[in-house]
Amino acid sequence: MGARASGGPRARAGLLVLLLLGLLAPGARGARGRGGTEKNSYRRTANTFSQSVSSLFGEDNVRAAQKFLTRLTERFVLGVDMFVETVWKVWMELLDVLGLDGRCVWGSFI
Repeated sequence: MGARASGGPRARAGLLVLLLLGLLAPGARGARGRGGTEKNSYRRTANTFSQSVSSLFGEDNVRAAQKFLTRLTERFVLGVDMFVETVWKVWMELLDVLGLDGRCVWGSFI
């Protein structure tokens, strides 16, 4: 293996954060300079940031990361939904075992 130009993973991560902040900062300054009158200033800044990241890491890598994060988010939301449904069913069964009507108890929490 050849000699490394940087100090290691921490140095690379720090450099990456500085690059991303450097890419984002001009867009943020430009959006502030317009006075905030345009409705699409946030969209334009996000688009500029997205293009900068795509040019830095490559469009295919950014698409793969977006696909991965989309799937991860969907799985998380599904997991939370299933958890809440399970807790709700257990709660209703517990109320049923205690002989309480869940609809009457629910009114006291609102």
